[in-house]
Amino acid sequence: FSLLGAVFGKISIKELDIASPALLIRRDGTGRVNIYEALKRRGNKGLALKRLGLRDGRVVFTDSSAGATFELTGINSSATEGKEGVYYSAEAVLESASIISLKGRVYSGDSGGAVFEGAGKIDDIDLSWFSPYIKKTASKLILRGSASAEVSYSIGAQPSLIASVSYKNAVAEHPVLKKPLSSKSGSFTLSSRIDKDSYGLEIKEIKLAVNGIDVSGSAGLNFTEEAGVKIKASMSTAAVPVAAL
Repeated sequence: FSLLGAVFGKISIKELDIASPALLIRRDGTGRVNIYEALKRRGNKGLALKRLGLRDGRVVFTDSSAGATFELTGINSSATEGKEGVYYSAEAVLESASIISLKGRVYSGDSGGAVFEGAGKIDDIDLSWFSPYIKKTASKLILRGSASAEVSYSIGAQPSLIASVSYKNAVAEHPVLKKPLSSKSGSFTLSSRIDKDSYGLEIKEIKLAVNGIDVSGSAGLNFTEEAGVKIKASMSTAAVPVAAL
């Protein structure tokens, strides 16, 4: 028996707008994420919506394994069903400072699984936010500065990523260095792909100045089960004064 059904008849919700939602995502020391099991249990159950909108949302992500916490606020997003998949867009503010925006679509790939493809942009992310993760592999490395990126991506059976990255006022400090590495600005293009039995990473159009020395070039890494890991790099600098060495 359904009271709503008895009063109003059959109800079909096609559009839903949610105001001020909040979500806490927690990753514990073993790498488990708190919402994973809930999502797995729910499966594909839910409303047959044509459009879903979120306004002024908030997400807090806590990573106990790294001792890091990030907060996304002012989340505004929408997802609309179309002829060739579900089209989505989202915008949020990371740590009250960096604006993040995404747009793209989700569709069923050739293998039957979901494929996410689209583009995104992030402005002025503080590099020091990554310190908890850097310290896990290089405990005494200190990194400061800010970076921005424009990204296009495809996440599915064969993930790929292309990102144009620029940074400013970057400083790296470590006891092994005689003096900090300082770079007022720089840029590069990063691309990666993952196939069934191979992985490729390329960094091209590298242009930066470190401690007054201009550096340009490219680097790449390729892995296949048959050939293993292959690394290539090509770097050049402007004339370097002997006193700078």
